[in-house]
Amino acid sequence: MTFLGKTILFHPGIWTPGPWEIVLILVVVLLLFGGKKLPELARGLARGLRTFRNELKGVRDNLDREEETPAPHETDKHPEEPGRKSTPASGARGDSSEDQKQEAGKD
Repeated sequence: MTFLGKTILFHPGIWTPGPWEIVLILVVVLLLFGGKKLPELARGLARGLRTFRNELKGVRDNLDREEETPAPHETDKHPEEPGRKSTPASGARGDSSEDQKQEAGKD
């Protein structure tokens, strides 16, 4: 986004903290939690961020794999209808017309 000829990352109406504001926030956090709790809080925050990044990477990998899989062909989309099964020809079963005549004569 450009504002007055300069490229900016944030909307001009949004407050972004400067260096002194960040120092003030850190001092307030230090006073609230104390010096002994800060390393524990930092470790917890780092673990949470690491977990979030790993999950995000997993989602991206899954999306990439889905994009790489080829789309199924039209014949794969519509399986054969259950009522229309292919039946083998009479000669394929080994029954010839000669065999059928002999069986008819036996009856």
